[in-house]
Amino acid sequence: MVSVDLAAVKAASRPELAAYAVAVGRNAQGLLHDAELLAEAGSTARAYSLAALAVATCGKAAELRVYAHVIGDQLAEEAVIFANTVEAG
Repeated sequence: MVSVDLAAVKAASRPELAAYAVAVGRNAQGLLHDAELLAEAGSTARAYSLAALAVATCGKAAELRVYAHVIGDQLAEEAVIFANTVEAG
């Protein structure tokens, strides 16, 4: 089993994660563009491989968007808890 260290993802802020998601999405677009060029040049096997990599990369971009959303929700919850604590105190 492969272990993945998510410490950097957990330490990142919501805007950072959103920016990473955009960058990863752009990378996926570039991979797909390159796959199209390979297909047009007759390298269909390599084109399919690169297209599959582009799809996997899109999944990573989507995951980063979810992480950014979850972090935003957690920050909002913490702000409400903090506000309630200040009012009660």
